[in-house]
Amino acid sequence: MFARPAHARKSRSPSLESQTVWRVAERLFRFQTEGKWDTFYNVLPAYAEPLGKNGLRRYRELVNEAWEALPALALGKEYRRSYDSPRMQLEHAMEALAELDGDVDALIRIRSKDLSSPYQLSAGGGALCEAWSPGRRAHVGRTRHQRVR
Repeated sequence: MFARPAHARKSRSPSLESQTVWRVAERLFRFQTEGKWDTFYNVLPAYAEPLGKNGLRRYRELVNEAWEALPALALGKEYRRSYDSPRMQLEHAMEALAELDGDVDALIRIRSKDLSSPYQLSAGGGALCEAWSPGRRAHVGRTRHQRVR
């Protein structure tokens, strides 16, 4: 009888599978936040199932850690900072996580971190209106640009 190769045996172990999924989550996060052509701009919901619970948890940790490091932007002359590519990518990742969870309160918290322009203020107000609307679940999953139109 033939012995199975070592990599086949190890690929069945939960710890290796968990480590592999974590590496994939880290790589997706890096591609999403450092990519030049927005190829991985929409990581979620497309990769939610392949990442599984452990990978999604790691991805969420990375996104939250990077998001917390960003300063809140108040109304004023720093409105251009809200359009910095890394900030926009992280904001989109945070919104995607909130929409995946169906958490409108998280969407409000995310949008309230950038109040640097009238547009950003209205986007935050739009999220607040969604939270109080009777059919608020109908809005979850739509981008802010689709709601503004």
